[in-house]
Amino acid sequence: MTLRYGPTLGFSHQAVHDHGRLINTNWTTLEDQPLTGKSVNDLVNNAIPTIRHRGFLSADRCRDLVHIVQQYQIANKETYLNRVEEANSLQKRFKEEANIDILARVAALLQEATGLETRVAHEGDRSYFAGLIRAVNDYIQIHSDYAPYDGAGWEIGKITSQLTWNILLKQVPGGDTIIYDRQWKGAADDEAFRKAFPRYAYEPAGVQGSIFKAMKAVEGDLTFFNSRNFHEVKPCDKAWDRPDDVVRYTMSSFVGYLPGQSKGAPPSLILWS
Repeated sequence: MTLRYGPTLGFSHQAVHDHGRLINTNWTTLEDQPLTGKSVNDLVNNAIPTIRHRGFLSADRCRDLVHIVQQYQIANKETYLNRVEEANSLQKRFKEEANIDILARVAALLQEATGLETRVAHEGDRSYFAGLIRAVNDYIQIHSDYAPYDGAGWEIGKITSQLTWNILLKQVPGGDTIIYDRQWKGAADDEAFRKAFPRYAYEPAGVQGSIFKAMKAVEGDLTFFNSRNFHEVKPCDKAWDRPDDVVRYTMSSFVGYLPGQSKGAPPSLILWS
């Protein structure tokens, strides 16, 4: 298939705001779309907010993985690459103890849907890490992720579009991901809206007036969204007297479209965390 990996298409569909005024959106729908070549293409071009592959992991398999994570203990490019083997040790336990290679399954689904080779990013013969496990008992503020600006000089800095996938490993109350129909515009947004602390986050004024999608957290579902769109993760709902009872366990990585290189290599999708 041919994917249109370029600037936002700008469909300029209209939606009705709560107060009756009309505002524009690039999205053709707010509904989760199934994982297909067309939906990946639409997500890359900011024509839809989310993809959801339901039931990617069973409840029993999620329980097994969370149990392994709970038992597990453990900057610059060179430091990152030197720690890949250590970081992969948790996924090695998933394969040995839960008999599942999640990263390989996600890559296979993407390759089947798009027809593009899907692999882990690398620098020469040294692979990146992909498949980050997070255990979060708080919230993640509004931010955007786009490797051509964050990873100049790395292979991931050569991509032209970026998505992210996530799998919730344990059901939680709340914890929705909010995706805004507002893509990060580089230095202009950094100057106008980036916070002094925490440095990764942006002021809510930067997304003011934008349509948003509330993506519900569902255990075992595999979800995708365009990580250049501003997004945030809401806190889980907690009892005031038991604030540490709820932890949001997820596995994720980025997906970048790498155009064909000058030496004749075809385009591909690359994964990293």
